[in-house]
Amino acid sequence: TAESVSLLEKDLQVMQVEVEAKKAEADKVAEVVGREKEKVMKETDKANIEAEKAAVIKVGVEAQAAATEKELNDALPLKDQAKAALNDISTKDFQFLKGLPNPPADVASVCNTCIYLLAGVNLNVNVQVDVEKNKKPKSVDWKQYLRLLKNPAAFKEVLMEIPRLIEDDQIPAQNINPIKAVMNEDFFNAEQMKSKSMAAYGICNYILNIVKYYDVLQIIIPKQNNLAIAKEQLSQATTKVEHLNAIVADLNAQLAEKEAEYNKAMGEKNAAEAEANRCQMRLGLAQRLVNALGSENERWANSIDEITVKLGLLVGDVILGSSFVSYAGPFIKKYREAIVKDFLKWLKEKKIPMSPNSDPLLLLTNEAMKAEWNQQTLPPDIVSIENGTILVNSERYSLIIDPQLQGISWIKEKEKKNNLQITRLGNRTLVNTLEMAIENGYSVLLENLDEQIDATLNPIIARNTFKRGKNRILKFGGKDLVLNENFKLFMHTKLANPHYPPEIQAEATLINFTVTEDGLGDQLLNLVVKKERPDLASRKIKLIKQQNEFKITLKRLEEELLFKLTNAQGDILSDIALIENLETSKKISIEINEKVKIAKTTEKVINEASEAYRSVATRGALIFFLMNDLYKIHTFYMYSLESFVLVVNRAIDLLADPKKKEAAASNRKASEHQEKHEEVKEEKEEAVEEKQEGAEGEEKKAEGEGEGEGEQKAEGEGEGAKEGDAHDDDDKKSQKSHKSQKSQKSGDVKSQKGEEEKPAADDDDEGEISNAPVDKKRVEKITESITECSFHYIRRGLFEKHKLIVATMLTLRILERHKDDKIRLPSEEINHLITGKIDPSPPQIPDSIRSWVTDSIWQACCALESLPYFKDVFLKSLCEQDSLQWRKWYGEEKAETADLPKTFKELESFPRLLLLRAMRPDRMSSALTLFVKEKMGQFFTEQPPFSIDEVYAETTSSIPIFFVLFPGVDPTPDVEKVGLKHGISKDNGKFENISMGQGQDKRAEQALFKAAKEGTWIMLQNVHLMQSWLKTFERSLETASASAHPAFRCFISSEPPPLPDMKIIPESLLQNCIKVSNEAPQDLKANLRRAYAKFDQETINRSTKQNEFKAILFALCMFHSLVLGRKKFGCQGWSRVYNFNDGDLTICADVLHNYLEKYEQVPYADLRYIYGEIMYGGHITDGWDRRTNATYLEKLIRPELMNKEFRLVPGLVNPEPHRFDYEAYKKYIEEKLPIESPQIFGMHSNAEIGFLSELCVTIFTTITDVQGGSSGGGGAKSGDGDVLDRINKYKERLPKGYSILDIEAKLKEKNKEKGPYVVVALQECTRMNGLLAEIERSLEELRRGLTGELNMTDTMEALALALNLNRVPAEWAKYPSKKGLASWFNDLIDRTNQLHNWTAEMEIPKSLWISGLFNPMSFLTAIMQVTSRAKGLPLDEMVLQTTVTGYKSPEEIPAPVDVGYYVHGLYLEGAGWEMGSGGNDGYLTEQKPKDLHPKLPVVHVTSVLKKERKTVAQYQCPCYVTSLRGPTYVFTANLQMENDEMDGKEWILAGVALLMSDD
Repeated sequence: TAESVSLLEKDLQVMQVEVEAKKAEADKVAEVVGREKEKVMKETDKANIEAEKAAVIKVGVEAQAAATEKELNDALPLKDQAKAALNDISTKDFQFLKGLPNPPADVASVCNTCIYLLAGVNLNVNVQVDVEKNKKPKSVDWKQYLRLLKNPAAFKEVLMEIPRLIEDDQIPAQNINPIKAVMNEDFFNAEQMKSKSMAAYGICNYILNIVKYYDVLQIIIPKQNNLAIAKEQLSQATTKVEHLNAIVADLNAQLAEKEAEYNKAMGEKNAAEAEANRCQMRLGLAQRLVNALGSENERWANSIDEITVKLGLLVGDVILGSSFVSYAGPFIKKYREAIVKDFLKWLKEKKIPMSPNSDPLLLLTNEAMKAEWNQQTLPPDIVSIENGTILVNSERYSLIIDPQLQGISWIKEKEKKNNLQITRLGNRTLVNTLEMAIENGYSVLLENLDEQIDATLNPIIARNTFKRGKNRILKFGGKDLVLNENFKLFMHTKLANPHYPPEIQAEATLINFTVTEDGLGDQLLNLVVKKERPDLASRKIKLIKQQNEFKITLKRLEEELLFKLTNAQGDILSDIALIENLETSKKISIEINEKVKIAKTTEKVINEASEAYRSVATRGALIFFLMNDLYKIHTFYMYSLESFVLVVNRAIDLLADPKKKEAAASNRKASEHQEKHEEVKEEKEEAVEEKQEGAEGEEKKAEGEGEGEGEQKAEGEGEGAKEGDAHDDDDKKSQKSHKSQKSQKSGDVKSQKGEEEKPAADDDDEGEISNAPVDKKRVEKITESITECSFHYIRRGLFEKHKLIVATMLTLRILERHKDDKIRLPSEEINHLITGKIDPSPPQIPDSIRSWVTDSIWQACCALESLPYFKDVFLKSLCEQDSLQWRKWYGEEKAETADLPKTFKELESFPRLLLLRAMRPDRMSSALTLFVKEKMGQFFTEQPPFSIDEVYAETTSSIPIFFVLFPGVDPTPDVEKVGLKHGISKDNGKFENISMGQGQDKRAEQALFKAAKEGTWIMLQNVHLMQSWLKTFERSLETASASAHPAFRCFISSEPPPLPDMKIIPESLLQNCIKVSNEAPQDLKANLRRAYAKFDQETINRSTKQNEFKAILFALCMFHSLVLGRKKFGCQGWSRVYNFNDGDLTICADVLHNYLEKYEQVPYADLRYIYGEIMYGGHITDGWDRRTNATYLEKLIRPELMNKEFRLVPGLVNPEPHRFDYEAYKKYIEEKLPIESPQIFGMHSNAEIGFLSELCVTIFTTITDVQGGSSGGGGAKSGDGDVLDRINKYKERLPKGYSILDIEAKLKEKNKEKGPYVVVALQECTRMNGLLAEIERSLEELRRGLTGELNMTDTMEALALALNLNRVPAEWAKYPSKKGLASWFNDLIDRTNQLHNWTAEMEIPKSLWISGLFNPMSFLTAIMQVTSRAKGLPLDEMVLQTTVTGYKSPEEIPAPVDVGYYVHGLYLEGAGWEMGSGGNDGYLTEQKPKDLHPKLPVVHVTSVLKKERKTVAQYQCPCYVTSLRGPTYVFTANLQMENDEMDGKEWILAGVALLMSDD
């Protein structure tokens, strides 16, 4: 460029000399041209004078010609009339005249005028008048006329030519004057002639008009002559002018030649000057261009080199980028990273060229694009940027999973410039909206989709188009629409974990916009800083906006610069605008870079100050993600980010100064009222605008009407038809709803913007940022406040059984993430606690502890040795040093608080949990409560009493309260109570309580919109009964709340679904509500109190047998309380779940009243039957449960009720009915009812241990399910390597299968029949082969999946998770079992060993481990079949009979039994077994403490006739496969009781049963 500048300077010097020469030559030519120009001007003036004269003449001639022409035109009708008169005369008329020899005189006179007229006219020889020399007629008479009529046609023809002759001045005046004399006669009248002769009539008319025509022409002809003379004069003047003009033209031509010479000289001169100037300018521009591009030269050169290199690596980068856009969208961050990592590995293995650090975002985005998205409210975290990248780069239409509404907020901002249309499925204008958008190229947002997407949208989603001419045609709604290339479709769902059909997943791009924990942490940090340090928050917001604007501006400037340089035409130095733009860009770029340096320094200071609150934000994010997982426990536990942000704000406000807090609350209320007022006003204005836009199409018209009329009236007036319109959800309405309701509820926790931010460039003069240190105690208090408020918000909506689970999860997650190393718990240890790890292959139990340590406890204790607290010390202490102390501790009722042996006396709370989990799982619930209390505080374990006022204070017109209904709980009184405090009640018409049911939907909708408009309250109860209507209600509530009166409140109640994973309430409705689960206590006293409260003194007074009624009613209430309370003992209480309710109790009371009034004697047996078999028994489906129910009734409903000494339950003396009234009974319940214990229900204290142990399993199973197998804080799952290790171990230990052919060959070899026992063995082997093959196949398949040989499937994932969690995979569970996987696998090996021994010699063992069979009943049936055949007895009359032997183990059996078979492997639940002595049989006895499932000795099973079966002192005991009971029932055993007088009722109430496995 410098060389070019030097050449330009030399060229400029040469051009200056040329310019001077050209200038002198041009001056000479200019002098000659001046003289010639003067001469031309003189001649031109002469010509102009003559031209003016000619113009005057021309004007006169034209005026004269016009007047003459007008007069002539006026005369022409006379000629036409004359000819018309002739035409009217027919030949017949002329013949008539010819036939008149003597016509009337007047007729003859009229006709004779033709003689005068034709005198001297010689047009036709046949029509000639004889004339004299002076051309006058010789005679004027009738004969002369008749000669003219000789040929009438010729006569008429001649007369027709007369006007022409007159015009040619060939008719003299002597022809006309005589005619005028005749015309003056009276008879010369056309009408008069008409009556005499039509010919005369025509001649008369003709003559009249011809004469007039003649007279007019006599005036016109002279004028025509004068006109001709004037035209001649004009011609002469024109000729003179043309001559002068020719002279002037010649002179002008000469002048033009001279001027051309002059112009040429001047042009050469100007060109030389211009070229010199251009060179001068080019020189200046070149110098400016060099200066402007000087700094870019090196950078662009480097960029060119980089791009050149990248072009060679573009293939791999593009493959990675396109794959990322195609497949990564639905996944969370962890899986996206794994996908990219695996794909990079594959690309490298295939040696596809790619960048060393290839990143899809670097290829698909740039800093300016990201900055623009951030300006449009997209959060700046990496996952959000990835989501934005996928959305803008995907050809497929996007379906965004956006429960926190961050994605939809960004799309609305991003697409508003493309006339974004917001609508929903079910909207009445949906089709019209889509059609308009498709053809006009608008963007469409389909919001709040469910899992079912209308099939009518498939053509759009699938982009099913075809080519027609130059257009792409899309078939939709029965129409062929021209697809505009700018059309975009965005689909949105709030569902956190939706399941869409494969075709939707294939045809749309699913993008998971669910907020990440890191991203939420950043957003919460901004919120906290805004509350605590508004100066920092305000400055940071402006700084971020400024930085984003800088990035966008720099990128835009660079792109414009490159575009202009690339597209510059010709010489770049001639484009002044380009060079000036380069200079401007350079200047702006320098200014921006300087501001960026300043901003980075400021940002660093702000970030350092803000980071002091990072722990608060981290805790908040942790809690929200815990909340987000709770739906896995129950579908009612759904929360929105919007609600959580309100909780966080409230938690911080609680720490504010009381006066400030009160003022803030007041301001918030005022602000809320003002916002509502503005929103309503804004909506009305928009409605008016929509009506005015009606001409723009039916779609907008429909929207305008829906908005302006339907919505406002529906919300306000509560008219049925108009509420229906509200559900149509017009597009504008949807947009407006979001505008008013969601402006600060987008899920993004960004601060609400007030007025427009000042331009970034104006922020330089802001004051210094305060760098005062942040109070750490303040930060800790905020963290504690957020934790407590959040937990209280969650806990208020939890069922009682889930509160400890959630508190435990929260505690463990906090401890796992704690920043203090001394407090933080390792993920491995938390995982150990949750999964209850065991050693699958422990050593033998030492003899020193064998008597009290079970196999399961020993496995768990061995696993503890892997933890640092117990390593190399625990087992030694347990088995040797402190075994007695350990046994004592193990026997403690409250082991969680009892002292541990001295070696572990100082054990901290968490390792103590690990110890209890291994040895005393029944105490885990209490231990967890103590642990949470110690680590988190008493607030987290002891819930304050429910306060409706507290809940109400948290509501707004857009936040309803959702009550969960439980037996004995009615939220209505609480709502009415708080309503009265605010002037709301049914009496004043401001509170409407609707119990939902069939036909109530319309009424509810009307009431809802009316309440929203008027600011009253509405309560909708039992909405679970209207599940199909709830989606409509959800939208109605959203619409009503959008512009509701600030005082409006909505209360909702529903029963929970039968199963926790059932969805009966719309997700968004649950997320937006404050949930209240005020569950009534379920202990015996509470149940009894609630049951007796169903009646009153009036109920008693209605009976004529009041004593009997009172006694039996109280016993009935006790029975009701017992059957309800028995549920807590799980399957030992009731083997199946039954929903006994208060209706059963009240109906039974009515039956009691009726029967007492009807019968003189109390029919106790009848009452027991009705209660036990019909009322309560109607719920019961299991026969053994029915037996238990009947036993309770036999114990309670009996004549002894009237005796003072009778005890309803242990420790409760029966009230004397004649001394007790209703109130006395109530007082008796409160004061005399003994403390609840298992014995009150007729059960052993071990039943509570079993219940608590099961509770421990439930707690940790639930935690595991919620966290998907991860640790307490959501730590990573076990790696693939751990799973592979487990696979290898299980494959190594997996037994071999059985050859059925070999077994059958052995039968033939030993000449054995294929009897019932052999059939059982073969069936068991076949089933075992199937199970072993499935285990081997699934393990190998999983191994290949983990090593990359196969694609991972859902089944393989489930298997890997089961291996990690020590759970039996579903595909392996071919027989019922509650064991963990390790124990189950050991059990499997034992089963195969028994089958191997059985089939080796085809001999049944002396005692069969019956629990080791897939189908134990098959073997028992075989015993009956063999006995039946041997004794020749009918099989259908045979039953099983069991006798418990004195052999404690099968090894003690000396020889097989002759009749029946010995079986072992049975356990007792609910009772113990006393071994017989002195030849006496053993019998049932009470269990030993903590021995939940004592092993039963070997049992001798025989088959006898029904009538021969032992019944005296025999307890009919059901036998189940597992403690789940119910569907695992096998057969009924008969067990010996202690003496013959026992009826077995105590064992029935104790829930005594046999189990085939010890769980």
